[in-house]
Amino acid sequence: MPEFACRVGTPKGEIVLKTVYAKSLDQARKELEKQGYWVFEVRPARRWRDWVSALFIRRASRVAMHRFLIFNQEFITLLRAGLPILRCLEILESRQKDALLRFIIAGVRDRLRAGAALSEAFADFTEHIPSIYIAALVAGERSGQLDRVLRRFVEYQNLIYETRKRILSSLTYPVILLSLASILLGVLFSFVIPRFLDFYRSMNAQLPWITMFILDVAARIRRYGFWVVSGMVIGGYILWLVLHHLPDVRRRWHRFLLSLGIFGRVMWMYALGQFAHTLATLLSSGMPLVQAMEVAASSVWNQHVAHQILHARQLVREGMSTHEALESAGIREDLLLEMVQVGEQTGALDEMLEHAARFLDEDVTTIIHRLMALIEPAILVVMAIIVLFVLLSVYYPIFTLATSMQV
Repeated sequence: MPEFACRVGTPKGEIVLKTVYAKSLDQARKELEKQGYWVFEVRPARRWRDWVSALFIRRASRVAMHRFLIFNQEFITLLRAGLPILRCLEILESRQKDALLRFIIAGVRDRLRAGAALSEAFADFTEHIPSIYIAALVAGERSGQLDRVLRRFVEYQNLIYETRKRILSSLTYPVILLSLASILLGVLFSFVIPRFLDFYRSMNAQLPWITMFILDVAARIRRYGFWVVSGMVIGGYILWLVLHHLPDVRRRWHRFLLSLGIFGRVMWMYALGQFAHTLATLLSSGMPLVQAMEVAASSVWNQHVAHQILHARQLVREGMSTHEALESAGIREDLLLEMVQVGEQTGALDEMLEHAARFLDEDVTTIIHRLMALIEPAILVVMAIIVLFVLLSVYYPIFTLATSMQV
């Protein structure tokens, strides 16, 4: 009987892989649905593909951010129309095309029917949605302004999404240039230059040192290139495993990244922008400062910065002002500290944090644009020099042989 590999959702909100023996795909799907699973994917089992998935995929699937934002925008509209939350979720579930998000909505709806609060129901799916969303729901339920809090969350995620998109769009062209340059050099050293080596050997020509150097490099690339690339891939994967399973090593690695000159400066400001955006959103939703700082720390990608924020949170809990706590914890960014100090003095900390976050985002975008304006022509110039050097070293003996034959 055929074997099928299936990705399903359990009643507890977990995404698991199961193997089912059935006569067809439809029968396998129906069998899983009878057992109470929510079926995402059913396909014929391929042992090599399943092994690779088990080896490389560690985290649970995440809902695509743009789909989650659309869901929340529709949710806000239905709430403002005066519909009960359960009815809103039923409508959104019936319209949802994304299997994972539809599964989450159905699970939340069932938990609400059982008497759970909305934040508690979504908390069962923290592996698939942002943790800040759960915190925002808690604040909205406590303040009685759920639609306002959700709208603030959507605005926050849109800002983060737009910032990431601007950064990625700035990096796209240099990455394409580097990829094409690597492919060009690989073709030259692996296929083109070795043909010249055979030609020169057949001519018994005396080669200059520059040509011998290039031919030697090409020979070494052909001999050891595969093993070098394989070692880099394996080493990268081992590094990925170490960073994901050892938090202390990951924090030290993130600290090292922040020391990489202008690139570290960009990563530092981006992490602080994430923190400021998140903290502003939570404070404007009515969450207490100490709890909001804890949630904001979990939203920062850089674990070294997150550790500093948690240390500052402890200092705030002990009675220190926020800007002093941040500075004592090692977050010495003048713009952010000044904005926080003014916000504390005026009672508008969330607004000042939002202003600081926007300034940081703009600085990140500006620096990246300037870097790319320098890097792109630099890549072209370096590649032109390398290609010119290779071509001259290869063709120079031909010109020498032609001249000697004329003489």
